[in-house]
Amino acid sequence: MNILITINKKYVKQINILLNSIQYSNTKEYFDVYVLHRDLEETDLKAINNNLDLKR
Repeated sequence: MNILITINKKYVKQINILLNSIQYSNTKEYFDVYVLHRDLEETDLKAINNNLDLKR
């Protein structure tokens, strides 16, 4: 399943909550997540990526 998220720097925490919720509510699904942004820095993208359970 593909997921497209559009965000700015103010919503990094909320995006982590959203992605965790999607991931743990759909344990048998695999997702491709695309993040459309203008002002995120590399550290913000790493914070989003680090909160995902990529081992499942």
